Amino acid sequence: MTIEPKEHAVDTVKYPADKASKWEIPLESDQWILSHNALRCEINSMIQALGTFMGRIDDDNVPQWAINTIEEWWTSHVAHATDHCKSEETVYKPMFGERFKWPAEIDQLHDALDSVKD
Repeated sequence: MTIEPKEHAVDTVKYPADKASKWEIPLESDQWILSHNALRCEINSMIQALGTFMGRIDDDNVPQWAINTIEEWWTSHVAHATDHCKSEETVYKPMFGERFKWPAEIDQLHDALDSVKD
């Protein structure tokens, strides 16, 4: 998802779009980037782990340790994602909302997470 200045801007005169030249740290070290990369890394790690099961086990012989590990991972990942979304909603959304319209896609993703938590 990309924030488009012309589409999402609240006030382009007061808040011009590109501030990259004023950024004091490299983009790859930004907290926003790092927090989203952490979530992506968790998901990619699970995809890789599940890939190791391909062709080795079937639905009738999944070892209990594997079930327990996946359940434990899921619980931790949902807790991490929920905490992340809560921070976006309570800290970032109000602050960023002064400069751009919060994309509906983010709210939809957060709502989707609520539906899989339990």
